[in-house]
Amino acid sequence: MNLAVGLAGVGVAVAIYGSVATWSSASAQFRHLRIRTVTQPIPRKYVSITLNSTFAATLYVVAVLIGEGVLYQQEVNHSVLRVLVDSLLVLLVYDFLYYFFHRWLHTHTMMRHVHGVHHRVQFPEAMDGLFIHPAETTGGLALLFAAMAVVGPISVASFLIVAFVHAVANIATHTNLVVPHPAFALFNYWAVRHDFHHSTHRNSNYASIFPVWDRMFGTYR
Repeated sequence: MNLAVGLAGVGVAVAIYGSVATWSSASAQFRHLRIRTVTQPIPRKYVSITLNSTFAATLYVVAVLIGEGVLYQQEVNHSVLRVLVDSLLVLLVYDFLYYFFHRWLHTHTMMRHVHGVHHRVQFPEAMDGLFIHPAETTGGLALLFAAMAVVGPISVASFLIVAFVHAVANIATHTNLVVPHPAFALFNYWAVRHDFHHSTHRNSNYASIFPVWDRMFGTYR
């Protein structure tokens, strides 16, 4: 599969999921599933989210254009097992790097000038993972691409899986919803941990996907 075409498909799937999650987290129909019910209007928030989404998409385009042979191999055909193992390794390396990046963002200077934009959100909603400073977008995606280079170059299939999981996790952590069904257990776990991070324990739960790093370095709450 051509990577550009595959990423377009991933983008559509993520946009659909994000739209449904945004509607669900704001809908009165699902109010009883919210972790917290307080609303927090932030002026021009969705303008910032739209611009940041466009910027993130542009960075992906740049990665596709210049990353062949370093981040991914267009022609390689790995087994299903290899695709899954590579995808998991990339996500583990990324989340390890992101843990320390996120901790650094919580230093006084970075919180004041960069990460404080995101922490204006005290009551997360689905798309608030994209309500961040452009420097944070750049840093986060640079770490993701760096993880691909460390593990890879990976196959197109692994690249698409990583991009999809990264985007879905970013949305899921901010949904503010706990759905009482086993199928949503991982999504609920992400949402509760990150809501905790936004509310009363900012200096905890820095990892994005895997809790192992917070447990290892004593910041798990």
